[in-house]
Amino acid sequence: MFHFVIQWWSNIAAWIFTVLNIYVLLYMVGLYNSARFLPHVINQDSLIIRLGYQSSVELEIRNIESIKNAKQGGIEDKIPKDTYYSLLNMDSPQYEIILKEPVLMKGTYGRKKQVKTVVFRSDEPIKMIDRINRIREQKSK
Repeated sequence: MFHFVIQWWSNIAAWIFTVLNIYVLLYMVGLYNSARFLPHVINQDSLIIRLGYQSSVELEIRNIESIKNAKQGGIEDKIPKDTYYSLLNMDSPQYEIILKEPVLMKGTYGRKKQVKTVVFRSDEPIKMIDRINRIREQKSK
């Protein structure tokens, strides 16, 4: 309906609006696929938490102070500035990692910021947390 109103006003604006809608659709498909094919990665010394191609944070396992269940919040809840929220607002968070020292988060368009907390989801959360805790125990010995 809105498209027809724009077309009555201007054909050029209607075409621009159409191209922007197609671009947004392709962007959403790309983000969905990047989230599927760029998973979180656990190495021996580090953990990489990603939100598709949009952003990521790499943290050392020994820098993890604690891992706990994340608070369930709504869309209207404010996210603290020192928190990396690695999920879309429509998803509910599973875990929250609290760090000893802040780390650098790399976001879209080259934005970077220091974060002290990482909130994320995982396809296999229990396996992931168990593996991180096993590595933490090995490093603390």
